[in-house]
Amino acid sequence: MTSKHATSRESESSYKRLFHSTGLMGAVQVLTMLAAVLRTKVAAEFIKSAGVAVSDLYSRNIALVGSVSNLGLGFSAVQRLAELHDQGNEKATAEFTRTVRTWVMITAVMGMLMGMVSSPLLSVFMTGGYEETWHFCLLAPVVAFTTLMGGEIAILKGMHELKRLAKATALTAIAALLIAVPFYMWLRFRAIIPVLFLTTLASMVLHLLATNKIMPYRLCPITRDFLRAGMPLVRLGISYVLAGVVATAAELIIRTALKQQMRSWDELGLYAAGFTLIVSYARIVFVAMDADFYPRLSAAVHNGVRTRTLISRQTNVLVMLMTPLLILFALSLPLLIPILLTTEFMPVIPMVVCGLAYMFFKAVYTPAAYLSLAHADSTVYLVMETAYNIVLIVSVLVGYALGGLAGAGVGLSVANMFDLIAVTLYYRHRYGLRYERRTIWFCVAQFVLLIVGLAACFVPQIAWRIGICLIAVMMSAVLSLFILKSEKAQKEHTQKK
Repeated sequence: MTSKHATSRESESSYKRLFHSTGLMGAVQVLTMLAAVLRTKVAAEFIKSAGVAVSDLYSRNIALVGSVSNLGLGFSAVQRLAELHDQGNEKATAEFTRTVRTWVMITAVMGMLMGMVSSPLLSVFMTGGYEETWHFCLLAPVVAFTTLMGGEIAILKGMHELKRLAKATALTAIAALLIAVPFYMWLRFRAIIPVLFLTTLASMVLHLLATNKIMPYRLCPITRDFLRAGMPLVRLGISYVLAGVVATAAELIIRTALKQQMRSWDELGLYAAGFTLIVSYARIVFVAMDADFYPRLSAAVHNGVRTRTLISRQTNVLVMLMTPLLILFALSLPLLIPILLTTEFMPVIPMVVCGLAYMFFKAVYTPAAYLSLAHADSTVYLVMETAYNIVLIVSVLVGYALGGLAGAGVGLSVANMFDLIAVTLYYRHRYGLRYERRTIWFCVAQFVLLIVGLAACFVPQIAWRIGICLIAVMMSAVLSLFILKSEKAQKEHTQKK
């Protein structure tokens, strides 16, 4: 291996790159979220709450049909494409890209036809009658646009074109806003379907233009050999889809069982709001990580040292970002809930505070959890996801039975603690997973600070509460700086040798 190539490998897992990629995609996710909030406010103004409900209904229909018909190709394609791109095999990369695009085109057509055929059933299921059949039928092309866009995003991720992906995503958010505002002002309720159609079309075109600059759009002839070559891609994708179905079913079971224990629908609404607060906002960090880390892990998965370095450093970065974010979020809940929701949701604060460790554990194990996907080990991925969701159901229901909403929050944290232990132990046996010793101690220390900060949120005196939380945040920052400096010192020492 040349020194230049070795330097390339080192920089690939450097903290500078990890922070840059996470920051870049995180900023784009914030922009996307802000644009979505503005679109929702405009929609609420011109099409009222009924229109917002109908738009959400149509969007869920698109997601439902698309998630079944796309076979998860937008995710599974990244693994092999990243590996080929990392090898520098341009011909094989181009051929595989054509294979991906052809399979995606097939599933896009399937999704559109499925949307048309299922329109009467969807209308009955979601509205109780056949009145919306034609509208659901008109949305069928939107399923195809979404599937095609997913394929282009997979290509950008697999080829490490993070800047192009960030630009396309940002332009998509802006385009959606520019389309929605005038149409809602002009057509009001009648604008719902045109807005969904045009915003999805614009998103697909923008991502296609970004990808076409590095890999012109080409399709393969559909032959027996082509279908056979794409089956590993499909198998991994189907496992990803099934895991999503299992997660959805688990959430449905939890909410159904909780309703039987609860006194009213209002309490179930509190649980739903609490879960959203725990998961949704911190999720920006994980979405940002996914765009860059998974392709790099897929390319490095057959090199043990490289894999260990990538996972350890990505874990460090997530924990560095997540610990102070969670403490400050918990401290700010009394101010945020009236802004994000209403004062009626204030009783959910104990659940959210008790459940925020859920996101910390997720930050620790998520980089390692990608190993099964990076190895294209679809069976292991599906089994691990199923086991986690079973534990999630049991822990949340038992937690609620013992401690109400706060107990449900503890149950969420316990479920992810189980997932952390299961991933660490089983992947150590199957894939040789190893964390750097520095990473283990760093995570333990940050977890202690997180618990101190979260416990402080229950202190009645506001001054003490704020003081303890800020001290925990500052100590977290000091620990992070220590890790970064020790890594830098070790790197300089190695270079001198």
